[in-house]
Amino acid sequence: KMLFLDTVVLNGIENIDKTDMKVILKLNAREILSVAGFADPNAHLSDAAVPRPADLISQAASSLCKKYGIHIVFYTDGPFDAGCYFAQSDRLIPIMKCFAQLPGPLRSPIGAGDTVAGTTFARLLAGYDDLDAFAFGLSCGAASCLTSENAVFDLDIIPKLPYKPILSSEK
Repeated sequence: KMLFLDTVVLNGIENIDKTDMKVILKLNAREILSVAGFADPNAHLSDAAVPRPADLISQAASSLCKKYGIHIVFYTDGPFDAGCYFAQSDRLIPIMKCFAQLPGPLRSPIGAGDTVAGTTFARLLAGYDDLDAFAFGLSCGAASCLTSENAVFDLDIIPKLPYKPILSSEK
């Protein structure tokens, strides 16, 4: 069983019976800090201006996991590297963008986060490893930025947009 959340409204999830259930939260870095009650040192800047500090995201994700019984937090951070926080091992694994730039002009980032969430969830349901599923979702989200339609992308471009877990940087 799995509960996949893509929301900043977590009130009430502590009351859900999560026995034998993997609970996953997908948010962007700014949302994680906000929901966890952490001050965002870059709140005055655009999400595309500067990445959120990974150590702060890790602390905020840990807080959310403890409070709400979440096992994994997937996060995006605009055009910057993403990451996975695993509560059981208390570690944050960065997911690095392994391409210099998108193979085409950026048309619209609207819907990219929903694309990441939906395609990651689909991969998890298909039995893929957590990191591989999220890396695939990130590539799909990046591809969706190349179209002017929200959350629409060309699957054929995905192999050109590999994301890679940075396992040597585990906390």
